[in-house]
Amino acid sequence: MMSTVNELRTQRAKSWEKANAFLIAHRDGKGILSAVDTATYEAMEQEIVNLGREIERQERLDAMEREMAVPVSTPLTSGTWYRFCVFQESILHQCRRG
Repeated sequence: MMSTVNELRTQRAKSWEKANAFLIAHRDGKGILSAVDTATYEAMEQEIVNLGREIERQERLDAMEREMAVPVSTPLTSGTWYRFCVFQESILHQCRRG
């Protein structure tokens, strides 16, 4: 869902602009934030981090969906899903030997 990723990127950019404006507006003469403003900014910053993680998660999901849309007659020999399956098989092999 590329539109979802683009929407999330837009939302993250707006959140960053808002957080940056907050910093500029709330620093005192020495460039320091009050304790309350620090807590507010850190919450804003965490939202930006969380949006970045969601973007990464959605991009991985999109990649897997594209790979899974490949016709079954075409073997999966590369990409995220293939690497995941190979990883799972190696774990199973180690458990069987162990």
